[in-house]
Amino acid sequence: MKKRTCILIACAVGLSASVGTVLYDPYKRGSCVGLGGSPFSAGRAGYEIVDVGRRVVWGTADWTPSAFQGFKPPWHKPLYRKNDPRVGYADSGKITKSPGCEFDGQYNTLRAFGRDFRQVVRLISFERIGSGESQLQQVTLEKYHTLLYREGTVVRVLHTPDETQYIAVSRSARPEGGPNPLPEGWRIGTYQLSCDFPLELSGTVINIRTPNRDSFQGPLQPRHHFPR
Repeated sequence: MKKRTCILIACAVGLSASVGTVLYDPYKRGSCVGLGGSPFSAGRAGYEIVDVGRRVVWGTADWTPSAFQGFKPPWHKPLYRKNDPRVGYADSGKITKSPGCEFDGQYNTLRAFGRDFRQVVRLISFERIGSGESQLQQVTLEKYHTLLYREGTVVRVLHTPDETQYIAVSRSARPEGGPNPLPEGWRIGTYQLSCDFPLELSGTVINIRTPNRDSFQGPLQPRHHFPR
């Protein structure tokens, strides 16, 4: 009986230690810190770590493709996940502030894994559209992002069956070739801009990823709609 009690106590202590390790947060955080610049810029890869537990996405440009590819979050932080490296389609863009901050230029910050991050997104909900190879991933999120597509730029726009429109914002830094099937009634239109097209994606935004991992975001306001 004593031996069994000792084993149970040892197991409880081990489990407690493991849970404590997972829950322990050793990372340095700041709230709405005034900072210049932006985590990402057009044409340059941005790197994101997703804190699934807090539904927060942290972004940084302070990585190299090879180093990021070899990085794995520590085993005792299972709720931290890597997003695939992203490259923007717009000619310029800026994350103007973090969710929860009052003024532009204020960011929630994180020092972790030897890198400095800023919060770029608050995740709200997830769902899938369609099935099989043409399935789309839809994420509702909060962010504050200004973009500029310059005159002459060729943009791609995702049209839903009810003609809601989403513009291509980013792609994987490691694009996959091949087909990009869509559910029935969905299509992607390609347009060359006749003038500069500034766009603000602020507050609640919908992000739809197609099978090739392109990210279309919006919805676009009717005044910004592209012709059928």
